[in-house]
Amino acid sequence: MIKDEVVSRSDIGMAFHNKFALKDELAANRLDVTKSYPQFIPGLHGPLSDLVSQARERATKIEIDRKHEVERIARFLGFTEGVKFATTSAGEAIHTVLDYFSHPGNEVIIPDGSYARFPDFVASLPEERVLRWVDTEGLKDILAQNSGGKNERIVLIEEPRQPTFARPDSESYKLIAEPRAFCTVIYDGVNFVFDEGSDIQRTGKENRLHHRDDGRFSRAENWIQVASLSKALPAKSGQFPNVGIIAISIAVDSKDLERFQKGISRKTSQSPPDSELFAMAELLHSSLFPQFIIDLRAIARSNFEYLRDGLKTSVVYDGLNAFVKIDLKDFEIKPEEIGTLLKEFGLHALYSQLYFRKSTSGMETWVRVPLVVNDREGKLSQLETKLKAIQRLRELTRDTKGIIINIFDGWSDGR
Repeated sequence: MIKDEVVSRSDIGMAFHNKFALKDELAANRLDVTKSYPQFIPGLHGPLSDLVSQARERATKIEIDRKHEVERIARFLGFTEGVKFATTSAGEAIHTVLDYFSHPGNEVIIPDGSYARFPDFVASLPEERVLRWVDTEGLKDILAQNSGGKNERIVLIEEPRQPTFARPDSESYKLIAEPRAFCTVIYDGVNFVFDEGSDIQRTGKENRLHHRDDGRFSRAENWIQVASLSKALPAKSGQFPNVGIIAISIAVDSKDLERFQKGISRKTSQSPPDSELFAMAELLHSSLFPQFIIDLRAIARSNFEYLRDGLKTSVVYDGLNAFVKIDLKDFEIKPEEIGTLLKEFGLHALYSQLYFRKSTSGMETWVRVPLVVNDREGKLSQLETKLKAIQRLRELTRDTKGIIINIFDGWSDGR
C-alpha cells in the first residue's frame, strides 16, 4: 500500500513547459481544443500557422517539480495521507471521480444553478448514471443524512456562483467536508484565502493566487490564476477512497496586442517574440475572441464516424470529443497507428487525456481525442508516454485512499 506519496506529471514522464504558459500550449499542440472551447477558429488559426510552428519548434521543454504545490494545497484542505496524483485538467479530474467512484445506475445529484456543463460530464460516462437536480433545501437534506439512499453516490456542487468570486470562510469548507459514508461530494469553483504562504488577490478582472515567499509581488509569468479549485470531499464506503480534486492554472499576462496583430500578418522565418505569444493568449480571452468562433460539431460528428470505422474498436462520441478504448494487456491499438489514422482522416489531436473506468474485468483506459480539422501535419501529443505511465497509475489506484490534485497550465481546461 502506498502512503503519503505525491505524483506529479514530471514523475510519470509528462514534461511541464516552464515559464511561458501560452508557449507551452503551442508546443504541446493543444491550444483551445477542450471541453469548454471545442471550436475551430479559422480567422485565427490560418494566419497563425507559421507562428505556431515556429513557437513549437523553439519551445524549451523543462521538467519542473510541482510536488510542493500539491503538498501545500493538500495540507490546507486537510488531506495529509494517501496518494496525491496530478492530472491535466479539471474536466479530467471530475470525469475520473464520476467514472471510478460510482456505478451504473447510481445517482449523480446536481444543485440548481451549478455549472451548466456538469450534465455533459455525466452523459459522457460509458455507462448510464441517474442525473437528479435538487434545490438548496434538497441538497441540505441529502448532506444532513448519515446514510443516503442506496443509489446516491456523487454530489456535484459549484460554489460560489461565478463570476462573483465570493470566498466562504474556512469553517464553511470544514462543515461541508465532513466525511459522509454514502457519497462523494465534488466541490467545484472554490476560491479561498490560504492561512499562510499565499493568498488570492483581485487583479483587474482576475483572481490570482499570490505567493508571498519574499514579501513582494511575483513576476507576471509566475502568477497563478485560480481557474477553479475543485474539491472532491471524502467518501468512506468500502471501495470508495478519500479523493480530493484541485485545479489551478498558470496565468499569462500581456498588453502587447497591437504588436501581436502586426506579427500575425508578417511572413518570416524568425522566431516570434514572447510578447506575441502572450498577446495571442490575451486575444483568446478578450471580447474579440467570439467573432472568430464557428461551430464544428457537424464536422466533428462526421470525423468521428471515420475514426470509429478506421480504428475498428470501441469509440464513444459525446458530441465534442471521441473517447477511444485502449486495451492495456496487449496494446491492440498502437499509438503510432492512432496518429497515422488521425492524419489520414485530416484530423489533428492537439492533446489527449486519459480516463479510467472500473469494470468487472478490471481497470480499463479511455483516451480522449479532440476532433479538430487541420490542414497541417498533426501528432497525438505524448500519447505513447501516457500509455507507458498507465501501469504506474494503476498501482496508485489500488490504495484505499488518495487525493487527485489537478494542476494544469494554459487553457487545457478553458474554465
